[in-house]
Amino acid sequence: MELFEPAKSNANIRRYSMDKISINLISLKKRHKMLLRIKYMLSILTLIGITLGFSGCSEPVQETLVTRDNYGGDWPWPTFDRGVIKCHRDEVTIRLGDVTYGLNGISRSRSNLPDARNLMGRVPDTESVSADGRGLYKLGATNALIALGLGLCSQKKR
Repeated sequence: MELFEPAKSNANIRRYSMDKISINLISLKKRHKMLLRIKYMLSILTLIGITLGFSGCSEPVQETLVTRDNYGGDWPWPTFDRGVIKCHRDEVTIRLGDVTYGLNGISRSRSNLPDARNLMGRVPDTESVSADGRGLYKLGATNALIALGLGLCSQKKR
């Protein structure tokens, strides 16, 4: 009796190899199906996100009219009697005349709007000189106007 029978071992190796190949093919098919499902789900989620994004862009921007009469001596813009405060995505803006200005930092940075502070009155500062030497801004009711604008945004979210 021979300890090693090459014909039988080669047949066993071939059968083992074929079984291993078929197992690998089955697992590759399963992986492919799983990847297709993932790709399908991602495409659906992307479409949902795009749809929601466009619907968010079309929502109306809340706005309100503010006047010097409402704020009296605290009205910060001496050359304008009224403005329109708007809020969109927490960006509070004010339209003074024909130009829209950023009222809070978010609106100035995100939308690159001109700064409404440049139109405000100035208070001479005797203790320290501002960078341009013109004195400090007379902010007046600016914080109240920003709060009013942010209130418009929160009304829209309800």
